[in-house]
Amino acid sequence: MNLKKRLILLLGGAAILMAEWLLVRFPLFGLHGMSGWPFDLFLVGLIAVIIAGALGAKWTVLGTLAGYLIGFFCGEIFDIPISDGYHTQGPFIWACVFLAGILLGIAASVIIPLVTKRRAVN
Repeated sequence: MNLKKRLILLLGGAAILMAEWLLVRFPLFGLHGMSGWPFDLFLVGLIAVIIAGALGAKWTVLGTLAGYLIGFFCGEIFDIPISDGYHTQGPFIWACVFLAGILLGIAASVIIPLVTKRRAVN
């Protein structure tokens, strides 16, 4: 992947991730009521997008972008209140699904080129 495509992947991924964060942080704030946690996950995702974009790993960028929003909605859907009445499992579920998206993206970025190369040889 040439430098121009990597730059587009990096900047495009970062812009989409920022749009997801803005969506979760402001319009959907009433659902979760957290101000810091969405930004913390955004920073983790931004680091993943920057590294993946620099390496040209498009599947990792896609996994990160999908994991952020899917994780948020899974955290809201499967949210379980803890007995103290103040904390819930939503942020934990969100983080786990988000990290799973990043890891699946990394795996796809490694496996798909190997399979494609193997098919091209045969």
